Amino acid sequence: MSKKSAAPKRKQMPKHVNMRVGIKVCWYYYKPEDKEVIEEAVKVARHNAKIDEEAGYDFGYCSPGSQRLCKEGEYAGLVEVCVS
Repeated sequence: MSKKSAAPKRKQMPKHVNMRVGIKVCWYYYKPEDKEVIEEAVKVARHNAKIDEEAGYDFGYCSPGSQRLCKEGEYAGLVEVCVS
């Protein structure tokens, strides 16, 4: 009898200052000075996205784990991290 390896578990995202929910992904917002928190958020987002992708989830054109500095609008000055 072979042992089945346990599936990887989703990790919890670090605390964010704001968020936005879309159809296929969400976006969490962080203060740019919180560089370590942002790095952890990117790692967790990529980890969780891999689990979702292996389960057959389609992110469309979005890329969980990507980040960008918002330059205008409601989230100007914050770093956006795409999350599955």
